Amino acid sequence: AEALYRQILQAQPDHPGALHLLGMIAYQVGRHEVAVEYVKQAIALNPTVAEFHNNIGTVYVELGQIEAARRHFNTALQLQPNYAEAQCNLGNLLRNEGKFEEAVVYYRRALALKPDYAAAYNNLGLTLHSQSKPAEAEAHYRKALALMPAFAEAHNNLGITLADQGHPAEAEAHYRKALALMPAFAEAHGNLGNALKDQGRLEEAVVQYRRALALRPDLAEAESQLMHQLQHLCDWPGLEELFDRQRKFVREQSHPQIPPFTLLAIQSSPAEQLVCARNHSASRFSSFATLREQFGFNFVRTSKSKLRIGYLSADFHQHATAYLIAELFELHDQARF
Repeated sequence: AEALYRQILQAQPDHPGALHLLGMIAYQVGRHEVAVEYVKQAIALNPTVAEFHNNIGTVYVELGQIEAARRHFNTALQLQPNYAEAQCNLGNLLRNEGKFEEAVVYYRRALALKPDYAAAYNNLGLTLHSQSKPAEAEAHYRKALALMPAFAEAHNNLGITLADQGHPAEAEAHYRKALALMPAFAEAHGNLGNALKDQGRLEEAVVQYRRALALRPDLAEAESQLMHQLQHLCDWPGLEELFDRQRKFVREQSHPQIPPFTLLAIQSSPAEQLVCARNHSASRFSSFATLREQFGFNFVRTSKSKLRIGYLSADFHQHATAYLIAELFELHDQARF
């Protein structure tokens, strides 16, 4: 296709349609800056084509230039008010900004103009789910899939809303359909892991979390769930491997999460490794100087003075830890601590 468009431009260098379509080919292969330049040329030659404005807006979204995208989507609708794709694209911008009520209006307009618009049904479902309306979201995902059965994202999204409504087995079926259509769909692997975990199939869940992380090493939710399920399975070597992976990301400063206290639960870890993990985690909270300043902790101790201990936890409220730790306090040797 690219070769044919270039032949057209050799014969007619100012052909706006060929320039626009060359730009869309560049967009499809990930050359977004090149795409913008081609579509800009097309718009300069013919600024009245709504499709040109809608498509350059789509490219600007990928480049993170949201206001430029919004400007072109609005121009597309001024030129062609019944342009369903531009209505949907504006809805997407609003949804990403958390303006769910406004987004719903644009999606409904798009569907009124184009009742067989599967992507608009899917995106409306996402918005309704964000508004804590899972049953309505489910209905729209099902409409999207009735129109486009091979819509992997809609299968994944339907699975999420089914899981949220307490139907993990049904959710599993849709995650598997999504993965049959798109095997490298990392989020669907992670979600399938959640559905398996909710059915008590922990070993299978671990396999899916590992697959998700192999595809998307920065998928924090899958990593967190993998850690918890390895703990439930008492898989200490697996936890050690996971911690090594996290430590590698920390060294490379490419991981969004603070490493958990994983090693503290691993009985086979060498003492120096445990100390390293403890010191690393402690450094993430605060310095001793700051603790002393904020809480009055005194770290100067003679052999005869009591050791003053502070317990730090997020679980001293409505959590099992709050009940279980009471006896620990009662059994402290008050003469020494």
